[in-house]
Amino acid sequence: MRACILAGGPTAGALDPLTRFIPLAMAPVLNRPLIGHIITALVRQGVDDLLVTSSSFPESIDVYLHDGVPWRVRARFALEGKTLGSAASLRRVPSFFTEPVLVVPADALVEWRCAALVALHRRHDAALTLLVAPVDREIAGARVAVDENGLVTGLTDGANAPVFTGIALVAPQAVKLIPRAAMHADIAKDLVPAVLASGLPVAALALDAPWRPLRDLRAYWELNLDLLSRPDFQTEHLVRIAPNVWSEVGTHIHPSALDLARGPVLIGRDCRIGAGASILGPAVIGNHSVIDRGASITRSIVLDRTYIGRRTELDEAIIRRNLHISVPRQFGTAVEESFIIGEVRSRSLRRRAHRALIAVTDRFLALAGLVILSPLFGVLAILTRWSPGDKAGRGPVFYRSRRVARPSETLADDRLYAHTSERSVDYYVLRTMYVDAAKRLDDLAASNIYEAGPYRKIKNDPRVTRIGRFLRKTSLDELPLLFNVLRGDLSLVGVWALPTYEAEELAHSGLVVGRVDLSETARLRFGGRLGLAGFWQARGRSGLSAEERATHDAFQAALSDVPEPLDRTRECLATMTYGAYLRIILETFWAAVSRRGSVG
Repeated sequence: MRACILAGGPTAGALDPLTRFIPLAMAPVLNRPLIGHIITALVRQGVDDLLVTSSSFPESIDVYLHDGVPWRVRARFALEGKTLGSAASLRRVPSFFTEPVLVVPADALVEWRCAALVALHRRHDAALTLLVAPVDREIAGARVAVDENGLVTGLTDGANAPVFTGIALVAPQAVKLIPRAAMHADIAKDLVPAVLASGLPVAALALDAPWRPLRDLRAYWELNLDLLSRPDFQTEHLVRIAPNVWSEVGTHIHPSALDLARGPVLIGRDCRIGAGASILGPAVIGNHSVIDRGASITRSIVLDRTYIGRRTELDEAIIRRNLHISVPRQFGTAVEESFIIGEVRSRSLRRRAHRALIAVTDRFLALAGLVILSPLFGVLAILTRWSPGDKAGRGPVFYRSRRVARPSETLADDRLYAHTSERSVDYYVLRTMYVDAAKRLDDLAASNIYEAGPYRKIKNDPRVTRIGRFLRKTSLDELPLLFNVLRGDLSLVGVWALPTYEAEELAHSGLVVGRVDLSETARLRFGGRLGLAGFWQARGRSGLSAEERATHDAFQAALSDVPEPLDRTRECLATMTYGAYLRIILETFWAAVSRRGSVG
């Protein structure tokens, strides 16, 4: 049987601000992504062919899906350029609907019997069969009118009418009724009326089991703690370390913290719990997390790779790295002081060895380059100082450019407050422009070689001096940056920092090329390590388009230290090994010598 899991959609905002950093489908439930629970339930009921659609942080979902290998099923991933309605998502993949397909939104855990839905669908020869929940409380969702035979007669506003859960069995003829251009078409609001208007039957099956829609942060918090407190909580893969306290492999908990723990408590794998730490359940501690000495955690969820500082007290909260969400207030605060809460960065011994070799090589090559090239540096300094055409006949040797690795940003609304401080570095390069060049930038905006995005590069820039044009063609103007490498501000390999105006425009306005929004991808550069050489420089530099540059920079950042949201993807990518580091240096050197992508 086939199933389509909708991992995007408007319900993703229900867990805001948590879903500003991870897709709702990847929200951990008992230390396992929600979509993992959904897939396991589907496979148990006979599903062997999966399609997952998503538009929000799709990389983490695609990597976790792993072509269905963990579940021994066939699984595919469909990337949506923007968030679509539930019906519009189905219309994008009509080839998947060669038979009735079970459609399941990744925003709830539902205990139900797939066989009953299929039987009802066949009995009525329906084009669409809905799974509805009879509820005795007010809840958001489309309500349907159902007759005594289990057939839907239409939508209704009745408070006692059953609510559509989002789960449906959709036949190919129903998918054909969805307009191609209807980007926000919804199954309940648009597809159901369309099917009924065509004369095809729509059936509805009443759910006779718990329905747990994740409509807000409290619902997500309650789902985790309720499942942990259930008598049938699955413990086969866990180790019981104290009464009603369970742990996965690799976790170390101090004896005093073990004495203070009160279950039910679930502790993930490879965690560290310090002396005197108190965990009062129900509580969930995510994988690879660290609870420092004297910390107190009460009825809270700590997600993967989170550090809880010494004597930090948490009560009825959801913590994800530096994000603290108060469940009673449903309000999130990003804490910049990492000694309170923050991210746990763990690296293998092999990767730490590569990082150490890279750091040593950075300093050695920078020092050697400065010593060997010092005569050339002196000659270039004299030529730069006396560049013809400058006012007063001469100008400064060096140009100081303030570059932003990560711009400051403040997010504030009724659900979140977060402030990120700016991370910047001063680039000192040999001056290549006339002394009044900065004042003339706005006059040359029409000559920008990039058609989209914040990047600025003027072809045949009239502000560049004669010697400056030579320096740019050969990249010799960047020779003083070896001092930055020697100081540790930069690595020889990394992401090229942007000027302030470019970084701020990218952070606030993003990057949209035609109908494709690359903002999310382009902003990944702000998490990468800074460097002189990289994929952008080696593969074409200014000869690349804005989207190509953004993609190269994002991948470069993913090979170093991107914390959000590519943490899972980074683990599966070929990390920055010492061999790759040397290869990028050589490729960039050859690109500079051959003047590939150089624009004067």
